[in-house]
Amino acid sequence: MKFVASASHKQVWVRVNARVDQGVRRLVENLSLIPGLQTVESCQGSPELGFQGQGYVHFCYGDWRRLCSLVFSVFSPAFAQAFGGNVRLSVEACEVGQPLGMIEFDASLSEELAAVVRSIARSRYLRRPDTARQDRHRTT
Repeated sequence: MKFVASASHKQVWVRVNARVDQGVRRLVENLSLIPGLQTVESCQGSPELGFQGQGYVHFCYGDWRRLCSLVFSVFSPAFAQAFGGNVRLSVEACEVGQPLGMIEFDASLSEELAAVVRSIARSRYLRRPDTARQDRHRTT
């Protein structure tokens, strides 16, 4: 299945309610704070099924350059500082031709990982209303 945008009308991003495992809820919510990031699959991990408590989130974020910039220039340094080697990041090609980013982590780190992602989203992608007001009143 290939996703094709219509030439007759513009598409926009919206937040969509979706069912996700409770253990990755906050992580998925916080990833969705990054404009243009689309989570496509997630799991909180299931030790009883032999996954050894590993959670994951798979996501798309534009083309290769944009996705790799987010994964390797933004997420990687922040996750390495917060978690050492306990969070694995990767990028791979998938069938529909869109690159896929992957975050894999020990399920016990899910809430802490969500907090780091929220911090990244707030500092890099979201403008606070008080900052926007200051910018409007600034003179050059």
